[in-house]
Amino acid sequence: MLVPAGQAAALPGRIPAPYPPSGVPGAPQVGGAGSYSSPPAGGNAIGGSGAMAARPAGVAFLVIVEIVVAVIGLYVALDYAYWANWRFSYDESFWGLVDGAIALAYASASLTGFSIIRGLWSMRAWTWPVAVRVSFSLIGLGLLAVVLWGLDPFALLGIVVQLGVLSYLNLGQVRGLFGRGPAAFMQSAG
Repeated sequence: MLVPAGQAAALPGRIPAPYPPSGVPGAPQVGGAGSYSSPPAGGNAIGGSGAMAARPAGVAFLVIVEIVVAVIGLYVALDYAYWANWRFSYDESFWGLVDGAIALAYASASLTGFSIIRGLWSMRAWTWPVAVRVSFSLIGLGLLAVVLWGLDPFALLGIVVQLGVLSYLNLGQVRGLFGRGPAAFMQSAG
């Protein structure tokens, strides 16, 4: 039997020294992962890391919705940036600043949305409060667009979609998946 330098040969039926026993007879030990009852580092509330954890269909659908929202948000940011540039060309500086500020807000919400997508997919606890804040921000931007530019069906659709996202994120079971207790709307469990 070949043994690395500095180690004694393992007796038959014994686990080699670098691998701690798991308490499960005959269970394979790989790299000293510890017992099967403790989740790996970076795990979430349902036990395991994001790649191994069970993902509800609603969370997968929410990821798809967030992808669409983030891509559309980047398009809207570019559109507002175009109009900000155009308005500065025609000496409408105030409205150019307004459009530029809205463009920056949409761009930051969209770029944050891409990290939210990653966090939702891997079901990380930090995702829930960030997704709620971005949803409120996008609702505010939609309302601002309605106030400034009148009733726009796309702004109204965006508001409705974000209200749906907030409603889904605040369901008791979904809150539990992201490490939140089933408390009242928008309250932290502890």
